[in-house]
Amino acid sequence: MVIKILKAAGVYEGIRYNTRKIENDKAELMKTENFGALNALGALRPEDYIRYLELISAQNTRIRLPQFHAVLSAKGRSFSKTQLTKVAGEWMKSMGYGEQPYLIIYHKDTQNNHVHIVSTRINKEGKKICSVYEKIRAVRELNKLIGLNEKLKAKTDLEKALGYNFSTTSQFMMLLEAQGYVLQETPEVLYLVKYGKRLCSLKSAQIQTRIKERQVDQKRIAQLRLVFEKYRHQYSSKLVPLTAPLPGGRTIEVPGKYTSDLAIFLREKFGVELFFHSSEGKPVYGYSIIDHSEKQVLKGSEVMRRDVLLEPVPLLSEKLQTEYLNNSETLASPDVTDTPEDFYEHEDSGNDFEEISEELREYIPHTPDVNVSISDDIDDEAINGRNRRKKKKARTNTR
Repeated sequence: MVIKILKAAGVYEGIRYNTRKIENDKAELMKTENFGALNALGALRPEDYIRYLELISAQNTRIRLPQFHAVLSAKGRSFSKTQLTKVAGEWMKSMGYGEQPYLIIYHKDTQNNHVHIVSTRINKEGKKICSVYEKIRAVRELNKLIGLNEKLKAKTDLEKALGYNFSTTSQFMMLLEAQGYVLQETPEVLYLVKYGKRLCSLKSAQIQTRIKERQVDQKRIAQLRLVFEKYRHQYSSKLVPLTAPLPGGRTIEVPGKYTSDLAIFLREKFGVELFFHSSEGKPVYGYSIIDHSEKQVLKGSEVMRRDVLLEPVPLLSEKLQTEYLNNSETLASPDVTDTPEDFYEHEDSGNDFEEISEELREYIPHTPDVNVSISDDIDDEAINGRNRRKKKKARTNTR
């Protein structure tokens, strides 16, 4: 389950947005709370709720952005609209909004059930509801409500990451950063940070031990090479910025993220994820592969050189595709049909792009937040690690 506080606003556009959804039969008003005598009236219009919230907000003119708008989302249909509404109400109490007037609206037009919550940040005494560390508190309070043990979850994710084969510390860190952890690295210890606090740690020596134990599966690498070669004739490998669909039919580019038709297909069909690496404002210079079915992380160049993978090739017509596939070498598919759910949780990735903080996490396709420097042509651990030490830069998920 994910909670996301959207960007504060000076007008209550959140009510109009949700009302339009209701009118188009894409949403349902589940609950209105603390609207006083207004609740006794029938056939209320959006303007009625807006005026009531504006009346409360007008008691403190120093707050220019009084709208409070949040989204509570569950994976798929794991929580019903009634369950989400109940959790949302309890969460509002834990955040100090229990006595505030608010609306809960259930949306039914996406793959993930979710509710919107709209209220005002000003109480009836004219005081602003506390917003100190609001985003961190939002997640912590939700975790308490759903019984999520944050430290236990971190330890579990750490153990799962250690179960993968990897050749550098950066590759190991990529697995954890993909889970939304910020990593703090010291010469001897690696700390996992999430929800604004350190949750667990791992000795660097343990990572080096796992690197030495790495077993290179050349047969699997050869198989992946054939998979890439086979399907790049059917799905374009042209890189495009990853875009996220947003409310209102808009889209936005996710900073520093790239994908392609081929990358999407490989992930959905085989559980093989491609991560393209680039410096800010510069072209992609390399890529990495997480092969979930065999639990290993690979440099892209171990399977197929970046320039070859991204080289434009004419896509075959449907008829030629059939002939090509029938005549090509039989290829055994990995024993997966999707990314294994036991490692890739879709709940809280912890991604928090400041540029799109007002938007919904659930609308962002699940692309782990990684931007590591694992080049095709150089040893990242030997070169980039040394450069980081020279610059005295911390190891985080923004490197």
